[in-house]
Amino acid sequence: PANGGMYRAFFEIVDQGVALCELVRDETGTVCDYQYLAINPAGARVLGLPQSRLAGQLRNAVFSPDPAALRFYAAAVESGASQRSDFFSSSLGAWFDLSVFPMGGDRFAVLFENIDERKLEER
Repeated sequence: PANGGMYRAFFEIVDQGVALCELVRDETGTVCDYQYLAINPAGARVLGLPQSRLAGQLRNAVFSPDPAALRFYAAAVESGASQRSDFFSSSLGAWFDLSVFPMGGDRFAVLFENIDERKLEER
């Protein structure tokens, strides 16, 4: 059986960005943001900030709001089904391949990588 150390090792060495997050809701229950609970070194590199600036932070406190991304993550959490999409982040000015995995409650994991080069080649 796998142990926490194996999962942590994978989290630290995988080439794609991995973030564990939780939706944040306002007083009416509407999703208004999400919090980075943890992010791996590759994810911090892709987003251009150190892990220490991301882990524990609300997304909108670190980057400008991105309503389309928030809707994408909320839809996956609310449906309970994994989702994958090529996504242009207007706030980051970059294309990403996103895979979202609901983890129960308002928590989710997202696997991501920058795909700007691939999008340029597709033109």
